Amino acid sequence: EMMRGKRENFFSREKKFSLSPRAPLTLSRKAKKLFYLLLPTFVGNRAYIKTNLYIRDFFMDIAVIDYVMGNLRSVGKALEYAGAKVEFITQPEKLNDFPCAMLPGVGSFGDGMNNLRARGFVDPILDFINSGRKMMGICLGMQMMLNSSEESPGVAGLGIFNAGAVKFDPEQGKVPQIGWNTVELEKNPVTEGMPDEIDVYFVHSFYAPFDTPGRAGVCRYQQPFSAILCGNNCFATQFHPEKSQNAGIALLKNFLRWAKENTK
Repeated sequence: EMMRGKRENFFSREKKFSLSPRAPLTLSRKAKKLFYLLLPTFVGNRAYIKTNLYIRDFFMDIAVIDYVMGNLRSVGKALEYAGAKVEFITQPEKLNDFPCAMLPGVGSFGDGMNNLRARGFVDPILDFINSGRKMMGICLGMQMMLNSSEESPGVAGLGIFNAGAVKFDPEQGKVPQIGWNTVELEKNPVTEGMPDEIDVYFVHSFYAPFDTPGRAGVCRYQQPFSAILCGNNCFATQFHPEKSQNAGIALLKNFLRWAKENTK
């Protein structure tokens, strides 16, 4: 009985070292690169997404821009789970202290851009990107990276991607699009190694047209539109990675890795 009790205790302790979010595996840098290179070959891309969640490391410090228009708490928690050290910044000059940044957003295009301008963020954001550092936009953050939006005529966006946001047609279906939908990934450095399609969570009434320069992922709702943009040192998603479970966390991890490996 004593031996059996010891054996049971040993196996119960051993469970603590299983691959779970509570017990992340750590690898050396060289081992990690080899692991990510070979893993899709042996287990398939969908299994790669799930396993990728358990290889946790602090890749980068990241600034999340707080201009009073984002769901900052959920974005911050998702980034921390993906391996980032997060700081919410309200002062534009603090952007210079970080190697990468995120522009989240919930609300209207006009309010978002007005808030960025009122807080002095527009020029520092553009300077940050032009310096070679990486920035990610989410939802409204992605739309503000465009030139303009039908939602707020006459309000200029950041102009990082040369297109304007368009509104879904209420006569063709429910507006806004709310819920899960499939995104077909196109070749880009951030989604490398991921499956050809991922299921992610959307909440939006406006979208970037299908032919937007920098398109890196396509979703279909009423018609095909650009759900992911990548270019000019920016990566942006119309959907919410922080609400998209495994695929969303894997995407955030890939952005952090891309930022770390390519920041000048």
